[in-house]
Amino acid sequence: MSLIKILPSVIVVLIIQLFLLVNSIKKIVSDKKMNKERKALWILFILFIPVFGIIIFNFTSGSNSYNKVIKDFDEDFDNNLQYSIFLGLLYAFAFLMFVIIYINSFNILITIFLSVTIILLFILHTLKNKMTKSIKYILPYILTLTLTVAEYISISQEYGFIILISLGIIIIEYPLKYSRIFLTFPLVIFLVGSLIKLYTQQTSIPENYLIEFVMTNSLTYLFVAGGFYIAKRQLVMNNYLNYLMKELKVKNQELEEASILRERNRIAREIHDTLGHTLTGAIIQLEVAKQMIETSPEKAKESIEKTQKITRHGFNEVKEAINTLRPVTIEENTLKDGLKLLFERSQKYFNYSIETDIDLPDEIYDDLKVTVYRIIQELITNSIRHGDAKKMKINISYQFNTLRINCFDDGKGCPSIKEGNGLAGIRDRVAKQGGHVEFSSQVNEGFGAIIYINI
Repeated sequence: MSLIKILPSVIVVLIIQLFLLVNSIKKIVSDKKMNKERKALWILFILFIPVFGIIIFNFTSGSNSYNKVIKDFDEDFDNNLQYSIFLGLLYAFAFLMFVIIYINSFNILITIFLSVTIILLFILHTLKNKMTKSIKYILPYILTLTLTVAEYISISQEYGFIILISLGIIIIEYPLKYSRIFLTFPLVIFLVGSLIKLYTQQTSIPENYLIEFVMTNSLTYLFVAGGFYIAKRQLVMNNYLNYLMKELKVKNQELEEASILRERNRIAREIHDTLGHTLTGAIIQLEVAKQMIETSPEKAKESIEKTQKITRHGFNEVKEAINTLRPVTIEENTLKDGLKLLFERSQKYFNYSIETDIDLPDEIYDDLKVTVYRIIQELITNSIRHGDAKKMKINISYQFNTLRINCFDDGKGCPSIKEGNGLAGIRDRVAKQGGHVEFSSQVNEGFGAIIYINI
């Protein structure tokens, strides 16, 4: 007769155990990182020692919860660890359930109430993401009331433990913000139910005993509940830190790749500016040598020697651009002196006239020095190569923390400006300094550039 009364609880526990067993075996079989021999050992271990085997497997199977994007910090922590804690508490509940049923002489009502409670706990974990919000948040209160009724009709005093186990499951399964709200309600229901039971079962109760009963149960409840709550919060924090660390690693990698690309573009721009200027001069001198080689060999030889000097200087500039990304003339001189040397070489090697008016402070930070130098160099190169210009006016001034560059040549001009690598490089350099550039040109009226940079 006793076995028939406990049969509902046994069936419920067996069904839950079978579900957990099948679920764990499915996880083992579908694990692509595990070899066949290890899978077989895990399956045998779980089959022979189902309770501990399932808990240990899920605890050691690794964490992957922080691989997803965390949408709600309060709800997410290690899925495998959460599942392992849930299993441990559920098995502890099942064990205490059978103890209570046995102590209460297989009371059928207690068996039914406790069986319903363990079913609700199992549903709470497995179906919580599929429940409506209202059902999801009402379920813990139904659990508390069910256990309180079972405790009221019971002759044993083990319900404090089983309620704390249920509370632990709820705290683990629900968001922290909800856990804080839920912490006090079960305590009130449990104490009210226990006090009603005391008054109905005993005729006289000492006042000291009531105070001691309420204080002891309240402190025990709050201590255990607080422990679960702090543990859950720590797990959530650890998971969130893992997520942030992974995100930081990804961002650092992206930043590193962006820095490499930025440096590549910068080096390419430096080499483009240097080679463009150098090769333009070399082409001009070789063209002169070609025309003079028969009529005036000495002048042709002089042009070839100039070409050699231009290419040597350009070679040194390219090496400098690769090594330090800073022109030699800028590295060793002030910006004003560096530009003066640039103008002298341009006039000497390119037969190009440059009229200048430069008013600059001596102390200008290095990046701006390089920027201005490369801009002027590229404007001269474009003027000679594309505009067939013979003369350029360059005005550089500094007033009210603003550097102003105004360049204009006498080249053939163009009806519309198409920005190639050279002009795009100038615009990019100016933009990186927080400045503004305007290009202008008309057919047979030259090419101009006005640049403003705030220092």
